[in-house]
Amino acid sequence: MSREIILEALNGIRDTYIEEAAGKLGLVAVGAATAGVAATTTGAASNAMSSEEHLFSLSGTETATKTGFGAWLAKGGWITLVAGAVAVAGIAAGAFFLSKSGDVPPAGSETVTAAGQEQSSLAGDVTEESTEPETSANESEAESTEETATEDETEEETEAHVHSFGDWQFVVTPTCTESGVRARTCASCSAVEQEDMPSGLHTFDRRTCTLCGEKMTDMEFTSYGDGTCCLKDAGRVRGDMVIPNYSPEGDLVIAIGENAFSGSFDSLVWPEKLTSIGEMAFSECKLPEGFTLPDGLTSIGKSAFAYCRGITKMHIPASVTEIGQNAFEGVTTLTEISFGEGIRLQAIPAYFAVNSALSEITLPDSVTSIGSMAFAHTALPEFHLPDGVARIEAFAFTGCTRLTAVHNTDGLTFIGQEAFAECSSLTDLHLPECLEEIGYHAFRGCISLSYSEYDGGYYLKVTDNPYAIMAYGRTDVTEASLHPNTRIAVGGAFEGNTSLTSFTFPDSTTEISDRFFYGCTSLTSVNMPSALTRVGNEAFYQCYTLPNLTLPEGVLTVGERAFLGCHAFTEMILPDSITEIGVRAFEGCRSMTSVKLPASLTAISHGLFDDCSALSGTLVIPEGVTSIGSLPFHRCTELITLVLPCSVVRFEEQVFFTGVYDIEYAGTMAEWEAIEKDDNWRAGRATLQAEICTDGRIDFN
Repeated sequence: MSREIILEALNGIRDTYIEEAAGKLGLVAVGAATAGVAATTTGAASNAMSSEEHLFSLSGTETATKTGFGAWLAKGGWITLVAGAVAVAGIAAGAFFLSKSGDVPPAGSETVTAAGQEQSSLAGDVTEESTEPETSANESEAESTEETATEDETEEETEAHVHSFGDWQFVVTPTCTESGVRARTCASCSAVEQEDMPSGLHTFDRRTCTLCGEKMTDMEFTSYGDGTCCLKDAGRVRGDMVIPNYSPEGDLVIAIGENAFSGSFDSLVWPEKLTSIGEMAFSECKLPEGFTLPDGLTSIGKSAFAYCRGITKMHIPASVTEIGQNAFEGVTTLTEISFGEGIRLQAIPAYFAVNSALSEITLPDSVTSIGSMAFAHTALPEFHLPDGVARIEAFAFTGCTRLTAVHNTDGLTFIGQEAFAECSSLTDLHLPECLEEIGYHAFRGCISLSYSEYDGGYYLKVTDNPYAIMAYGRTDVTEASLHPNTRIAVGGAFEGNTSLTSFTFPDSTTEISDRFFYGCTSLTSVNMPSALTRVGNEAFYQCYTLPNLTLPEGVLTVGERAFLGCHAFTEMILPDSITEIGVRAFEGCRSMTSVKLPASLTAISHGLFDDCSALSGTLVIPEGVTSIGSLPFHRCTELITLVLPCSVVRFEEQVFFTGVYDIEYAGTMAEWEAIEKDDNWRAGRATLQAEICTDGRIDFN
């Protein structure tokens, strides 16, 4: 066989004439080839060779036929003819790389596999004009020996080399029916890295794929700049939808963006490498029967399927690690949710399936918390908590009127406000010893639970203690007390009881919970237990007739709006143990003329004395306070002087909107100027007239 025939065949491959090149290479049968072993030539003309006859073998094990070779080559990829395989053509020993595109890497280049392995090559452009004499077997052996000798010397250099790859380019473009190959080249050493590309890239002509007939919608893609992209907008869908694996620019689709879809689906095919579905991606869409999420998905965005129609069952793949709140809110056809085995999801998010038709769900063992409103107003008949769940957040099961039992509650430490409110069918709920906190109205309307009654209150049992938890109080009593064995008095117990005039706490009580006496407008007598450490948020909200209270030493916290609207207060002496007073705690205490703030206080909170119109004279801010919140003295029109310590470093907005005429500051003028002040700290209608420092005075107009 002549050298010209081989050269012609190689050029045929480079010029993409695959079938012609394969036919001409039928003249050659290459045996197991290694460096220094000459190729053998056998065969007949290509016209005489059948399509199934032996074409060549690699390493003596892989056999190709004429037909098989052409098909394999058409799919792309580099074919390596190892050293000595083309020695008969008189070309230096080495490896040729043949591709569908016909590009032959320059001499001295190398191919880097997807796994990072490298194959050396010694090949240049093949031309018919080459007149170099054929290389003898001895010469080939000499060259191979010389290459081996230098191998050790260059090994260290090669290992230290860091590639600088350029952009990916398609070697064989994938289609919706065939896979492809892409490659990129190192700018410094011409090394080539390649990887297979899955099918999924349509070829559109007049918005119809010429290969599979798929219709193109008005899709927009956002590239991430790393060869991947997000389907940003797919427009309105009516009928079947195939989300492509690639954008028209060749970026792999791995995400679906916010609000990407609207309309009605008859069928839906996901891209093969999808990992995330964005916020409201399918919100209010009608989805097909049998709709499923793809394996490999890791995140589902906020409201991704909110108010969808058509979904009856939803399986969350094991790959999912994050689900945004409201994910299945308002899906009125959804009755069942299941999770893939081994899923590592830790939290059921807020509003997860609120207002859905959900009636069956088994949470994975990985879940440790149930978010607020997660299953509110669903059709669940019972619920089983995983072992690791310690918290049930606010409103989690509120309005679940069909719920009869909650199982495996032994690990619960926290139940949020109204968590089981209006669960009117609930009969089986074990409350464990480890339970530490229960939010207000947690069991409001749970009329089917079993209660013990004591002096105006209804109690839930914990182990052998029938009075462990005071769930709520009667609305028709005028006097009541807390049982001495009570561990937790649920907030809001007497909320709205306008008949209650007197209440007694045992001395062992440590907390008056949130909203406990909210709106008890006739309340005139409440003892403060000696063990008290916290007065909850809105605990005495609008208790208009309640006279002065003396908080005992040991109280640490006064909650937000704790005494808002207590019009009968004339003075308030707070123990020095208090470190925190919540926003608007004394707002509207219009009869209060004086107040002594605790020495341990660190901040004056927003609206603390707003509308305390009788507060007059001088108010001393204790040393240790570092910030003054907004509107703390708003409408305190009788408050003349504020004594301010050097510890203050920050004024929020509208500190002196109205009220306070003079500031006596314990520091110097320079220290006053150093205080960080909001641009609107005095506000437009400020009554503030002067600030007096130890070394000077500032007068305000």
